[in-house]
Amino acid sequence: MKSFYPYRGFVDAAQAILKLLHQRFGFGLWMVTRTQDEDWIVLVAEDHHYTIVPGTTFHWPDTFCYRMVKGLGPNIAPDINNIKAYIDVPIGKQLPIAAYIGLPLVNTDGSLFGTLCAIDPSPQPEKIEEDKDFIYLQARVLSTILQMEQQTKNISQELLSEQKKSRIDELTGIYNRRGWDKHIAIEEERCQRYNSPASIVIVDLDGLKDTNDNRGHAEGDHLIQEMAECLRNVVRPFDIVARIGGDEFALLIVDADESLTMQLIERIRSKLHETNISASIGWAARSRHVNHDIVELSQGDYPDNTLNDVMLKADEQMYQDKMRRKMNKSNGNVAR
Repeated sequence: MKSFYPYRGFVDAAQAILKLLHQRFGFGLWMVTRTQDEDWIVLVAEDHHYTIVPGTTFHWPDTFCYRMVKGLGPNIAPDINNIKAYIDVPIGKQLPIAAYIGLPLVNTDGSLFGTLCAIDPSPQPEKIEEDKDFIYLQARVLSTILQMEQQTKNISQELLSEQKKSRIDELTGIYNRRGWDKHIAIEEERCQRYNSPASIVIVDLDGLKDTNDNRGHAEGDHLIQEMAECLRNVVRPFDIVARIGGDEFALLIVDADESLTMQLIERIRSKLHETNISASIGWAARSRHVNHDIVELSQGDYPDNTLNDVMLKADEQMYQDKMRRKMNKSNGNVAR
């Protein structure tokens, strides 16, 4: 039953077809190639004479296949000395070639992908042309498999692109709540596996509703975009910034202890102050696991908390900061 198993892909099928063609027609070398700019690259080879291996590259305009694709010579030439277009082909000076078979392989859009071809140092019987339909069929099968593989790849890329878009906030270009939740789940697994610390910072814009009501939603959108840009500029490349609500932002700071997190928060406050943006900030940390039998925990230590727990604590801290800022404002104090 093993021979009835499907091929794993284009290259796997090409290897089987080349082996079949060699068994049926001989020829010292059967190849599947790809054209790329001026290069003619061997992808798969069934070689019994020339020592050509996958990856071997020739100059595309110097090949028989180039002239075949241009319509200057036939697909099957049992004796190239009888074909004017093939007598002076430059590759014939590099390799001893007296017989040639070549057919194009095409992409989904009809453009040339490469070729299915064969060469031999000796002329071959003219009767090989009687089996041209069989040879043409193999090329069509390979083109079909190639195109199906390309279509599958394109669909996969489109799905990945759509998934990525669905996790990005359109207004700011940073992650949305769906993207945030995805990264939280990934980082929680990593924290558990490697006992890594992490912090979450919650930043909430002050006065977005007033801006929308008094200056218009366009101005409110601009304020949101400014906030996102500020946060993106202060974090490290591998930290995560997301807009998780209308005026609420979250930062996932990976491999961060309390000292590093506090430094980041100071940078956030400084950047917001420079940009004249008012916001409330709260944070909390996911502690490393501690052996309860050895270490006496101090108040506020949470060795087993998850990032979702941390997020709730950070949100509580943000809310307290917002209340404090409102109180200071009502008392005439300026709160950063």
